Amino acid sequence: MVGATTIVPPTNETGVCEETICSKLEYYDKLKQKCRDFPGGGFLVIMDHVFSDTEKRCIGETLNQPNTIKVHDESQNCNIIVPDCSGVGLFPIPSNCSFYFKCQEYNYNFHQYVYQCPPGTFFHPDLQKCSSTNKCYEAQEEILHNFSKEYFPECLIYGQFRTAKDCTLYYRCVPNIDGSFYQIRYECPYKMSYNIEKELCVPEHLQCCEYIPHERIIEQYKVQHSIDATTLLPQPTTVISAINTKITSSIPMLVCGDVRGKLKSFFARIENVNKKSGPFDLVLCVGDFFGTNPEVEVLQEYKRNIKTVSAPVYILGPTRKELAQYYADTQDGDICTNLSYLGKRGVYTTSGGLKIAYLSGNSQETGSNEWTYSKADAMAVRDSCLASKANMGDFRGIDILLTSQWPFGMQEKVKESCKLVSWLANAVKPRYHFCGMNDEFYESPPYRNLPDKNTQMELATRFVGLASFGNPEKKKHIYALSITPVEKMRVLELIQKTTDEIPSPYQNLSLLTESGATNTEEKRDDQYFYDMSTPDDNRRNKRRSNDPNQHQQNNQKRGRPTFDQESCWFCLSAGSIEKHLIISVGDHFYLALAKGPITETHILILSITHIQCAALLSEPQWAELVRFKQALVQFYADRDQKVFFYERNFKTGHLQINAIGIDDNVAWKIQHVLEDKGEEFSVQLEKVPKLTAPSDLPERGPYFVAELPDDTVMLTRQMKGFPLHFGREIICADNLLNCEEKADWRQCNCTKEEEDEMVKNFRESFKPYDFTV
Repeated sequence: MVGATTIVPPTNETGVCEETICSKLEYYDKLKQKCRDFPGGGFLVIMDHVFSDTEKRCIGETLNQPNTIKVHDESQNCNIIVPDCSGVGLFPIPSNCSFYFKCQEYNYNFHQYVYQCPPGTFFHPDLQKCSSTNKCYEAQEEILHNFSKEYFPECLIYGQFRTAKDCTLYYRCVPNIDGSFYQIRYECPYKMSYNIEKELCVPEHLQCCEYIPHERIIEQYKVQHSIDATTLLPQPTTVISAINTKITSSIPMLVCGDVRGKLKSFFARIENVNKKSGPFDLVLCVGDFFGTNPEVEVLQEYKRNIKTVSAPVYILGPTRKELAQYYADTQDGDICTNLSYLGKRGVYTTSGGLKIAYLSGNSQETGSNEWTYSKADAMAVRDSCLASKANMGDFRGIDILLTSQWPFGMQEKVKESCKLVSWLANAVKPRYHFCGMNDEFYESPPYRNLPDKNTQMELATRFVGLASFGNPEKKKHIYALSITPVEKMRVLELIQKTTDEIPSPYQNLSLLTESGATNTEEKRDDQYFYDMSTPDDNRRNKRRSNDPNQHQQNNQKRGRPTFDQESCWFCLSAGSIEKHLIISVGDHFYLALAKGPITETHILILSITHIQCAALLSEPQWAELVRFKQALVQFYADRDQKVFFYERNFKTGHLQINAIGIDDNVAWKIQHVLEDKGEEFSVQLEKVPKLTAPSDLPERGPYFVAELPDDTVMLTRQMKGFPLHFGREIICADNLLNCEEKADWRQCNCTKEEEDEMVKNFRESFKPYDFTV
């Protein structure tokens, strides 16, 4: 910071200097002359005017010296150094992204304010606010290039050094022939800091981030390396590269082709590659791992812990009957330390969130055993991939698909390719598909998958077929990559196109008919107690069908879709309603337990007669709706909870408002989660005034509206590709109810006896608030 003005405002109880006493969650805006929320959604930690204990007043502070501002992080018991202002705006603090700072210009001086994000959130530089996502501050290459000499001073001697002001940054000085230096700048990975003694990045809880003068860092390095040098002068230094190692959630890994029993050379190669280019988080092996004559004596050394596999290795199952014997003694999939059998088929999720689908063995028409699979196995893998994101428009694909066999249609001259593999790849849309068993290396350009009922996004897949390990032709058999889990990526990153893309090799294949994998009727996606599918959905799916008869039918004139009120799952007069879910009945509305409830107090407010949405209510109907909402607000408040209401007027024919309680200590996060989910699903939400009448809602067209506990109302009318379970996604987020598996209502299905018990308990608890009794 350059300087500060001399202003003596009063303070509030936190010692923050303000002209008007605002709450701890606000600051005083001098221009607007009112209290406002902190920019970015954080809490004020320090300002350039501070309260003086000695003078008992606020004094101006000139912050023009390096490391003048320090913020104490109680969680780490360390002081965090705040970078100096170099421009106006909100900026992250690289060493701890739960803090950020704001720079304002006033009378040609910078004023600096430091904020701390609420617990569980980090400052997101792209969003310019505290975000509940795990995407923390990621340094850009140009930022590393443009750091001042206070961070990266000119080189004095050869070596690797931490920066004085930021323990997440370090640099290497490499001498040139003429005595000058090249400087390579680095940033530690996410949640790691540079340790001067070990000269490497370590977990942040093992390294305190204090300011250390540059001269002391150099002297310590000289002592460590016994460098006898007198006073050194800075030499001309050229930054030749700025390498960003801070990939917040990227997972480095290796994929290997058929090992075929060459265990000694395989383990040695993995150890060598891991030392030179690693460390790698995991190694995946496709195809035949043990082979006809495996080096069993080598494996025994690892089983007896005489030797250790240098990185976690995961293998597929046997491809022939005679190979099954080598998998017989595995305990919970572990063959030995760091060598594991994934299984016949399924989805494996790593600790870093990477989702790996796998299908072992060769295809077989009927039945299956340990070394073969059937269409039922392929469908089971597909269902496992879709289990957590079964809502239309929600599925993002998976990260990796591993199969022993090649997919049919990828290349013409392939031994024993399989249409079931093609169908599975087309269904689960992996970002990478690896396979072996063909003794050839082939990497296709990325191909774009067509949208379907599970996702409206055109996701890309890269296919890689690997040659066998140690093949004499030296064809590529090990593939290295660093991949960010698909669930942690932004939608724009997932759908971003490249110049070398090709059409999907499976789009002209009659996969669904010939594989028989989807001839069975799909389960209805009838969340709660109604059918979500609409005539529009059916028409959309028919347009994408490969059946020419369907195309002929589509060319015929379609009638206007109608809604049969007699079959409505919500109208009390309809015979199909599940009346055991009803809790309370008023004149115009009734309360019912949600089908597939997220919690035992997940309630629906429903109109008794058939009404499309709240925007069409009459004045008496709106008045009773408000009374039900007020009753629920008080009910949840007495249980230390805030209530979250939302209505989705989209692909449903009857008014339904969800109500669910969120604990007081996390309810403030709802808006952050709502905005983050909006970004994730490309849903543009806007703040609107508090709802006071039906006319406040869009009378025509679909919409989604959420009412937050602080009376904030968020609304969108952008429903193209809108995920039907968007409201549940918000509630189930990891920093609210932390039950993301329940975003799919089918994971919450209860028996009728369980539903009866929940309804009975809620009805009894709600009696003091129920104005209908």
